[in-house]
Amino acid sequence: TQENYNPGLGFTRRLGIREYFGNVRYRHRPETWIRTLEHQTRFFVVTDLDNRLETGNLTINPIELATNDGDEFELALRLNRERITRDFRISDGVTIPIGTYSFFRYGFRLESSRARSMSFRFNGEWGDFYEGTRRDLDITFEWRPSRHFFLSLGYVNNKVDLDFGSFQTHIVRIRLNVLFTPDISWNTFIQYDNVSQLMGINSRFRWIIEPGREMFIVFNQGFLVMNNRFQATTSELTTKLGWTFRF
Repeated sequence: TQENYNPGLGFTRRLGIREYFGNVRYRHRPETWIRTLEHQTRFFVVTDLDNRLETGNLTINPIELATNDGDEFELALRLNRERITRDFRISDGVTIPIGTYSFFRYGFRLESSRARSMSFRFNGEWGDFYEGTRRDLDITFEWRPSRHFFLSLGYVNNKVDLDFGSFQTHIVRIRLNVLFTPDISWNTFIQYDNVSQLMGINSRFRWIIEPGREMFIVFNQGFLVMNNRFQATTSELTTKLGWTFRF
């Protein structure tokens, strides 16, 4: 994209760049408890219009394994190079200065089959991050005791230690879905993060009266969480009735 490029609709993350990317993957199917075994390499390169490197990423997945039961395991190795052309604030009080940075990261993903009544997903990544280190954790537990009930608990943690400062983020997610009948359902999603110190609740009731005719009742509630106290910020109740007329 050239520097005077204007997308009109939508957005473009960067202007005045060239992008190059590619992927090589090999998959085979052993006649064992392993359904598929893959090996994959991906690269992504961004340069300016003078072909100076801005971003370079090389990801190697030496193992991507899926079992016959639906369990999955993935190992990842990442090489990154970033050229920062202006200071930018990554968190309150933490700014990454202009410079060129190279870092190596590694991680793995473990996911159990969602066909079971209880399942989990774990993503972990560690390694260098600019002039420091970063650890990312993403954990989710799911429970499906029946086709009428689903509960999910998720937690995301990012811990960054840099020469210019340190910070840590926490995100907690709860999802509850209840299917009373094929036509009546109630879905609720709750999320909290320590950066904004906000907790949001979205709850939606849906009733399909008949095909093409349905009713929604949606409730949104926001809280500011400070010093273990909850202060209500927003409250919204919305009702929607959809009715299709056929001639």
